[in-house]
Amino acid sequence: MVVPNLLPGSLARRLRPKLNILRTPSSLMVGRIGASILMLGSAPIIARTIGPEGRGVTAAAVAVIALLPVFLGAGLPWAVRRQCAIADDPRSVARTARFLCALLVVPALLTALVVDQLLFSAETAGVRLTIALGVVSAPVIVHRNNLISLFVVEYKYFEILVATLLQPAVYFVGICVLASVGWLDVLGVLAGYNLGTLATVLAASFAARIGFRGIRVPRWGLVRESIRSAGAQIADASSQRLDQVLLMPLVGAATLGHYSVAVNYGTAPTPVGQAIAASYFPRIARKSDATSAALSIRGAGCVAAVIALAGVCVAPILVPLIFGSEFSASVFPAQILAVGAGFLIVSACASSALFASGRGLAVTVSQLIGLVVGIGTMYLLAPSWGATGAALASLSGYGVSFIAMLIPLRIRPLSLVGTPADAKAVLVAVLAKESPEKL
Repeated sequence: MVVPNLLPGSLARRLRPKLNILRTPSSLMVGRIGASILMLGSAPIIARTIGPEGRGVTAAAVAVIALLPVFLGAGLPWAVRRQCAIADDPRSVARTARFLCALLVVPALLTALVVDQLLFSAETAGVRLTIALGVVSAPVIVHRNNLISLFVVEYKYFEILVATLLQPAVYFVGICVLASVGWLDVLGVLAGYNLGTLATVLAASFAARIGFRGIRVPRWGLVRESIRSAGAQIADASSQRLDQVLLMPLVGAATLGHYSVAVNYGTAPTPVGQAIAASYFPRIARKSDATSAALSIRGAGCVAAVIALAGVCVAPILVPLIFGSEFSASVFPAQILAVGAGFLIVSACASSALFASGRGLAVTVSQLIGLVVGIGTMYLLAPSWGATGAALASLSGYGVSFIAMLIPLRIRPLSLVGTPADAKAVLVAVLAKESPEKL
């Protein structure tokens, strides 16, 4: 899929150099930041239209729909990424993974029944059916995530960009259209979310075009590696969502609102780490290259330090400007989490290096240690210090998790002090269409 080929010849020649950047790891940043902006843009429209109660129902439903693929997938996308990187035929791995996804349909159906009875039994039949369809879609979401792992190994970054942006884009457009004609309600919000999910699954499947006939890798080998990676993905998802669930009864809705804004601001740059990690993943997986792992972390650390410093400095201006003056109390927690974003950036590279070298269990242990430290510290600090205490707790969890990852990598923290040349090397890798091993 080459976008310039769809344009007139002269225009295509002028645009091709500019559009080629969409086929580099930098497109991962574009996709994730763009997705965050679209989701953030839809939030005030939904809240003002359907009110607090409706917003609570949609938030709970979307959280279930988003988290279930992580639990049912049990680390399968990470296992697919590593196995594709070392396999002679990466698509043989994808075929086996697709079969495993089909086995998740029955657990998804059972989960839909349980969730409906426990959380949404008081809703209308249409809302309950729409939520159930979203929950049952978990297997195809896992399949979509597996295809994205295949795209990473095949350096198909433009396809990843499309798969990342399409869901929030369809959702945002649907919300705007329904709101403009006065039809936006809980059912419309959830239907728009499900429609976006369907669009991104179809787009990823069309881009991959994996036939049903062909070689397949052994199932149990993929299942075993998936299980080793499962805890890390579950712990990572919990570290990003569990704190906000636990804070509600601990500090109340208002303080949680300030903390949520700080999280949105502080963690916005984390796609930088994911882009750097993706650009080095294939080489580390194929060659177990410790030098590349250290370089990616060291260079990411230099970039993260600059981003964190900038985030701290401009927070007093940007937070009230973007979220409103009523969120001025979010400024200091946002500055703390801007520092935390630096740890998240380098942690993305460290965890990717561990996964690439087949040490998913080490990532699981590191993530769980960070989660326990972060949640434990939150219960100590948040009751007295509110959003600031919660931000400090998250920062401590991020830092501990990163340090724990360095132990199995056998990298000393002092050896990660980088130079401008290291930062330039990782930025070149992110912007290059080829893998770093070819540079």
